[in-house]
Amino acid sequence: MESLDMSTGFGWISHEYVQSRGGAGRISALADLIDPYLCRDGIVVELGTGPGQLAARLTTATRRVVGVDISPEMIRLASPILDGNAVEADVEHLPFDAETFDGAIAVWVLNHVADPRRALSEARRVLRPGARMFYLSGIPSHPEWDVIGSLLQRLDVVRADRVERETAIVSLAESCGFRVVTAGDMVVKFSQRPDGMADRIATRSYGHLRDLDEETWATIVQPVVDELRRMDDHDRHRNRQNIHAFAVFERM
Repeated sequence: MESLDMSTGFGWISHEYVQSRGGAGRISALADLIDPYLCRDGIVVELGTGPGQLAARLTTATRRVVGVDISPEMIRLASPILDGNAVEADVEHLPFDAETFDGAIAVWVLNHVADPRRALSEARRVLRPGARMFYLSGIPSHPEWDVIGSLLQRLDVVRADRVERETAIVSLAESCGFRVVTAGDMVVKFSQRPDGMADRIATRSYGHLRDLDEETWATIVQPVVDELRRMDDHDRHRNRQNIHAFAVFERM
């Protein structure tokens, strides 16, 4: 599997990242879905923590979550809410000793990593034997009734390489020394305005849209923006749900 040129960070939208991904409500719902799969006690590392809200929500009296992100802007936001447990680093080169952590989280991140195999190998290295890693795909699918999602899915063609690498994560994890404990689909519910999504696409706040050439933008992306703006009640929130592939890996 070929690598991307480099991992993608989101520092340029750090100040609005959470809101652009569904807001605090979506983070809370996501944390509730993930929590049962994590260890009750110990130290967990979140790969690609962003501004740290998910890690903070998953921190308990007996579970500490350390956030790692490639973006210094994200770490500046994450560090205060994680009590300083935020580290600027590429997940392909984790600055921790072997067998440091009791668990790991990789949520919506491996599709942005230059070399997912390297990232998984590093995750395995820093996990203790028997520790588990929770993975959630960053490339969702959508139910047929989700009109917004159906429009967004048309943009997957401009990140076909990333879609392909997400489909290979489970087999990559096995090749890196993990055992698959469970795998399936996770439904994440939230609300969103068509206008709001159109604005975020138009301002290229998603990594796979940043460097598109004008012809691709005009023929593939702009029609999606226009259709979102033409939707009935385009300025009102709609209930949505994304369906993300997930898996739990155990470090062998």
